[in-house]
Amino acid sequence: MSSISEQQSQLQKLYLHSMIEKRTELINGMLLAEQQNWQGDAVAKLEQIVVRLIGAGVYGFADISSLAYTVEQLLKAEVINDKNTLYLSLKRLCDLLTIYAEQHNTNPSSLFDAIVAPLPLKHILYIDNRNSENEAFVKQMEYMGYQITWCATLEELIPLIANLQVDVVLMDVLTTHNLTQVGTVLKTFLLTKTPCFFTSYQDTIETRLTAIAAGATHYLPKPITLANLQTAFEHIISPRFKNPPHILLLEANTTENTASNYHQALRSTQLHLHIVHTATDMINTLIALQPQLLLINLNIGIEQGIHLLTLLKQEDAYLTLPVILLTDDNHLQSYGQHHAVSNEDYLPIPNTPTQTEYVIQFILKRIQHAHRLNALQAYDGLTQLLNTNTFRNRLLSSIANAERSGSPIAVAMIDIDNFKQLNQEYGYWIGNNVLRQIAKMLRQRFRRGDLLGRYKDDCFVIALNDADMLSAQQVLEQLVEEIANSQVKVNNTLIPLTLSAGIAYYPGHLHHEPLINSERDILQATEKAVQEAKRRGRNQVVATSLETIL
Repeated sequence: MSSISEQQSQLQKLYLHSMIEKRTELINGMLLAEQQNWQGDAVAKLEQIVVRLIGAGVYGFADISSLAYTVEQLLKAEVINDKNTLYLSLKRLCDLLTIYAEQHNTNPSSLFDAIVAPLPLKHILYIDNRNSENEAFVKQMEYMGYQITWCATLEELIPLIANLQVDVVLMDVLTTHNLTQVGTVLKTFLLTKTPCFFTSYQDTIETRLTAIAAGATHYLPKPITLANLQTAFEHIISPRFKNPPHILLLEANTTENTASNYHQALRSTQLHLHIVHTATDMINTLIALQPQLLLINLNIGIEQGIHLLTLLKQEDAYLTLPVILLTDDNHLQSYGQHHAVSNEDYLPIPNTPTQTEYVIQFILKRIQHAHRLNALQAYDGLTQLLNTNTFRNRLLSSIANAERSGSPIAVAMIDIDNFKQLNQEYGYWIGNNVLRQIAKMLRQRFRRGDLLGRYKDDCFVIALNDADMLSAQQVLEQLVEEIANSQVKVNNTLIPLTLSAGIAYYPGHLHHEPLINSERDILQATEKAVQEAKRRGRNQVVATSLETIL
């Protein structure tokens, strides 16, 4: 028999799956009520939608429940006079549902893990007003295993602060008129090393500067969800990875004990270390392994190290790859002369356990920082098309717009046939240029309003707004035929190519009940269609049918 916590986790997971549908229902209800000037049946229907959202607390989403309750009280009025407050409250509720919906669909497993598993920051000093919304938030945090010390005023805080040992402070900027005094107390007793998050619905430069002056080290805009809180906490603790990161080390071939000792230390449970000794092996391993970080030991020579860095910078695909140079005392002075050219991080080769631990933590944080930057970037560095996360998020928005307007969306996925063999035959640099050429052709062929993205190494995705299945299929078939009947010219080399493409249609296959109801379902359907195109012999387009969707 499953435990209560396991049952609660399953309920949370089920509720998360329905978040897009609930958000869409709320948006449609808002639009209808606004069209009818917040009167009549439209308001009654909107109130029913909001009442159902109050039940989110049963599934562990007390933040949604609390906001929904606030909205319900506003909707209950016989005459809605303060429409601005009602609209802002509804928008906050929509924003909260959007946060859950987008994060869940970008990476559902990692979001779910974050919700049900608290991080090591266990004891939170929570400084905020006492109201129903904050009470629901505190209960939710306590349910997830956090220890909460809640103070609403400076008078409550002072008697406790001297004996408090907390991991993090969470405080609303507008909690009290004595913000400066509260900040002084925190600095005096806690604790300059304790992370301090200030929160507010007013995310302005002035508000943030006020928070910083009072001692804030981090800022977290409201509404706060547990998923956002977990993500913020992850940024201030030692990085944890689901799988140990792969690190590529280039260094001269040596059998010195010092080298073997630090190799052994780097091959900890946190890192997978791969060692190469030549530039050619480095490039080949970068292509095959796709490591999260590159280490270059300058015992290969300062100039050679700088030349290799320049080579990598010439390739857009490696612009975001973090690189760390390892050097010993003998190389420090020489390296200083080249640092203005390379502008990379460098670390001394570790000789003691303390130095080794520092290097490992630096590497892990550098990888985490690179991951965060990549996640924030909207475009793929090589093709300048939307990256996977951005494409997913924008497709999600397109689906929401299509639901409101009743217009269709066709989503196509294009895969270059035998691309791995092409890389092996012509070389990696030629392969990259092929990807650029295909991306250029897509930009020229499709409309400005269509979404174009690079989905995987040799895979592209297109969302054709307001396009039916037949017209989308015709466009893709013309593209596939054009590629097959010509050769892509790269650096005076003519390369024969074929494409396999799959198409999915929103809101579902014609003449059938909609089976596709989210961006994840659409992309899964297009992948199946691409696989079917390859199974049939490649160089063709397959549109989804009931059989390929199921």
